[in-house]
Amino acid sequence: MSQQTSLDLNGATEKLVPINRLSPEHRRQLMERARVVDYRAGEYVFRQGDRDELSLYLLQGELELSSTGGGLTAVTAGSDEAKYTLAQLQPRQVSGKAKSTVTILQVHRPTLEELVNLCSQGSERSEQSESGGEDAVDWMSVLLESPLCNQLPASNLQRLFAILEPMPAREGEEIIAQGSVGDYYYIVCDGRCVVKRRIPNTDKQVALAR
Repeated sequence: MSQQTSLDLNGATEKLVPINRLSPEHRRQLMERARVVDYRAGEYVFRQGDRDELSLYLLQGELELSSTGGGLTAVTAGSDEAKYTLAQLQPRQVSGKAKSTVTILQVHRPTLEELVNLCSQGSERSEQSESGGEDAVDWMSVLLESPLCNQLPASNLQRLFAILEPMPAREGEEIIAQGSVGDYYYIVCDGRCVVKRRIPNTDKQVALAR
């Protein structure tokens, strides 16, 4: 049976997206409505089809995700995947079962969304401008919030993050060539790229986007 635990949350939320965007005061407000719950191995943390107002984060242990459509994947505490909410789509697209004893942070999702919006309109924006943009944008968070990821089941998102590979590119290097086979999906994590199209029957190229 699941039970509430007294895990110290100091520092535990600093890497959780988008909780780590909140000011200390807003984070305190959020934690007032949050719960930390332990589940034993074999217990379900959530089931496919569930509807609730919770954003769930894996703080300790390993969780197995599965769906009626088949396929299994696992999320381990401390991994990049564990920085984000579990099975965020509603109704939930997968079931989550504890592979070991797991600790789950349950956050009231409407409160989290409200506080994130407040921060984006206020203090965080001014802090970023004062720092001269030194803090890089969290590209994984941006990707998760994109319309593309909103269409993907959570189990597929976990697989996506598991197979991503870094590919450094030098200035001026061509990453994708017009007319070549589209065998990879590229995400710009850092830096800038220009998209160009070659004019037929000429050597000229036209810039389409940056």
